[in-house]
Amino acid sequence: MYIGTAVYRTHFSEATLAGIPAGARQAALDTIGGAVATAAQLTPGDAQTTLLGTAKLAFTHAMQVTLLLCAAVAVVTAIGSVLAARRGRVSVPDLTRAPRTPLDRAPAG
Repeated sequence: MYIGTAVYRTHFSEATLAGIPAGARQAALDTIGGAVATAAQLTPGDAQTTLLGTAKLAFTHAMQVTLLLCAAVAVVTAIGSVLAARRGRVSVPDLTRAPRTPLDRAPAG
């Protein structure tokens, strides 16, 4: 969540938003929902289109970066799991045998 927000805000703040009031820019910088709500308050035209387009691009870019990082973590975790299992560090229970209970043991003595 934090990575996506940081990427969204960075991408959005670096965009050229000529003709859009500073208050509207700040509201749109917080969330994509804020950008849509702010654009709805602007008069239809170039400023509204620019604001919505910039917000969509920033949101899409943030989602792409976040999902790529999640995929990379998943791949590294999968590789680590396979390597650990091959080395025998991870014990996998044998589910084909019935579990042993205290009654299965032969009496002592």
